[in-house]
Amino acid sequence: MNAELFIIYLIYGFIYLLFGFRIITLDKQLIPNQKLVHGVLYIAVFGLIHGLSEWLTVLRLSGLFQDYDSLLVITKNFLKLGSFLALFTAGINMLPISKSLMKQCRRIPILLGLIYIFIFVFATLRHHPLYLYETRTFNVFFIRYLTGFLGALTTSVAFFLASRHTQLDAPNENRYLRGLAWVFLLYAFVDGLIVRNAGFFPSTWLNNENFLMLLGFRIQWVKILIGFSLYVLVSKLIHYQQRLQNHKLKLLSMQTIEMDARCKIGYELHDSVIQNLYGLKLQAAKLKKEHPDIQALTSFHSDINNSLTSARKFLENDTLQRYTIAQFDQKLKDLIQSLSSVGGTHIVMDNRASFHDFFPEAHQKLTQLYFSLQEVLLNAYKHAKATRIDIVFAKTDHGLSVSVTDNGVGFLTSPNERHEGLGIMSLYARMHGILGSVEYVKLSPGTKVILNVPKEGTASNE
Repeated sequence: MNAELFIIYLIYGFIYLLFGFRIITLDKQLIPNQKLVHGVLYIAVFGLIHGLSEWLTVLRLSGLFQDYDSLLVITKNFLKLGSFLALFTAGINMLPISKSLMKQCRRIPILLGLIYIFIFVFATLRHHPLYLYETRTFNVFFIRYLTGFLGALTTSVAFFLASRHTQLDAPNENRYLRGLAWVFLLYAFVDGLIVRNAGFFPSTWLNNENFLMLLGFRIQWVKILIGFSLYVLVSKLIHYQQRLQNHKLKLLSMQTIEMDARCKIGYELHDSVIQNLYGLKLQAAKLKKEHPDIQALTSFHSDINNSLTSARKFLENDTLQRYTIAQFDQKLKDLIQSLSSVGGTHIVMDNRASFHDFFPEAHQKLTQLYFSLQEVLLNAYKHAKATRIDIVFAKTDHGLSVSVTDNGVGFLTSPNERHEGLGIMSLYARMHGILGSVEYVKLSPGTKVILNVPKEGTASNE
């Protein structure tokens, strides 16, 4: 037994298996780019199958399964082919192409796999099961040059193109994507072009034997280094995107907290300062009427009136903000787009009602409804981990009904169930403030939240 090769292939297989398991176990919920998620999952499959194929070499080198050597060789070839086809699929899934073209391109790895199976069966029936392995020519061309090289090259190009579309505020993401692009480009050369000498160009020049003679060490050490680099870069990329998307979610939550604080200040000003100013205004008006000859009373009355007007404008513009229908519609669309980009959640909105039937051009109810919807959507995404959310606006006998249905794992809903749930408490308080109500329906799977907003002059039963 060649001890050096035994150790090399043992480490080689372990690194790629570890790399594949690492990707699978990472939480990919917060990765916004769904193409990247699908691609990374196929890369994990590539790592797992590739690692297993190299460990079959370890079994052959051990000499413990000599009676099954032919089976090990055939199995290794199919695993190696399967790993390269998975890598090819990963690259195709990450390419920025149309859905119709993507659908066609995804058939290429499947077609290549079927072609190899057909030729293997044909060669087995015509000659023997090890014919393709022993002749080398077809295996080297088909498995290494066609699937291995092109698969790794496609994945490299996909990562490079993805790095060009990263946001300006995410420089580390760009660095990790470019790093993966270069590593897969190196892998395309190392495992796709440097092969066993199969007696035809370019294998007569670019082969394992010439590499060992030229550099003094085996090509497998480079492949081990590549596997370790992939392990580090993919882990860092996923962790970075998780931190980035968590930060964006916190910003969305902070908007709600800020609005709550502004509303609280507005209500307190209205209930104390405004009311006191209004009382002084009435007293000043009474004194002015009783003593019209005192000029100071007229000036005092005018100053109070101006202060009251300024305070009301401040409340309306800076604390008790009133969204117009157009503003509400745009804010909701921006929220949906933001959540979709943050975590890839598919959100569908169906508006079956006209807001003009329920609200004046600008109304506090629209503001409170927007922030209530934001709380419900954030809960569905963060806590229920929903991948699809449906929002339906419908007209009822008493007003407007807004239902939000998700396919998540569900979550505790009532204030009694969640003493620590400030967001839920805030939701109930908002809807109570506009005389509305909140209903929860637990589905299997998922949750349905219904927000009832009454028309002017009516109240919803809680």
